[in-house]
Amino acid sequence: MPRYILVARSRTADDAEIERIRRTPGLTVVDETANRAMLVDASEEAATELRSELRDWQIEEEISYSRPGPHQYELAPKKR
Repeated sequence: MPRYILVARSRTADDAEIERIRRTPGLTVVDETANRAMLVDASEEAATELRSELRDWQIEEEISYSRPGPHQYELAPKKR
């Protein structure tokens, strides 16, 4: 199940909207420590439903990047 980041566009999130998000079938809240943002596991259907109902929220799929591995650098020969 993909993760989505939900961010309230207003300065504070409305309690009714937060409760609406929590009650959404097919959605599990992962983190809500920020007062305007949430990280959720959600089905695509649940995310689409929330996008259509919560116009004051930006809802985007989480993008993660793998940590880069060690690089092999070739040093230039010293000038004499």
